[in-house]
Amino acid sequence: MGCFWAFEPSPRSRGSIPTHPDRVVVAVWPSRRRERERRRRRRRKEGSATANPSQMPQPPPPSGMTLCRLPTATLGLPLSLFPCLLSRRPRLSLAARRARSVAVRASSSSSSPDSSFGSRMEESVKKTVADNPVVIYSKSWCSYSMEVKALFKRIGVQPHVIELDHLGAQGPQLQKVLERLTGQSTVPNIFIGGKHVGGCTDTVKLYRKGELASMLSDLDIDINSS
Repeated sequence: MGCFWAFEPSPRSRGSIPTHPDRVVVAVWPSRRRERERRRRRRRKEGSATANPSQMPQPPPPSGMTLCRLPTATLGLPLSLFPCLLSRRPRLSLAARRARSVAVRASSSSSSPDSSFGSRMEESVKKTVADNPVVIYSKSWCSYSMEVKALFKRIGVQPHVIELDHLGAQGPQLQKVLERLTGQSTVPNIFIGGKHVGGCTDTVKLYRKGELASMLSDLDIDINSS
């Protein structure tokens, strides 16, 4: 229950406090309000302690490790500048070191088949280019590939065409090998007489200049000039 005081209104306060000539004005100050104030102050203190992490208890470091507080300016610097940290680094046991070396050897051995497969694919590309006078690495849905194949058909030349999108998972790998060999990542990728001539635009330019006919003539390939 709140505490209260009874008083007679003074002449000055009669204008602001409703009064009655036969009644006593009672001013009530509940104790609940003081309790709310105390709770509010307590929450402020708890909030300030939570906002400051340095005042909160820190969890213990893992076994074999030591926590070290460093200035913010040292962030990003190599550990070699802090010998104390290097000396406190936990050492691996002999079994752990052996397990790590085995894992490294396993990863290196697992990557070797990919590299050998890439080298075999590269040799296959070189052999294909050497055995065929005109080779086109193409994709069946590519409009530029369709255009250059139509050009060779129009001049009566039958190129050796390899559709990369028909090779399944080997298609993207073969395209990467071609990029490594020629520096060209797009299709069509065209070879004439064992030499890389470029893509569709490059081949059309050679045809318009008459250089394509001379290149094919050097390979004893006659073209249809009509």
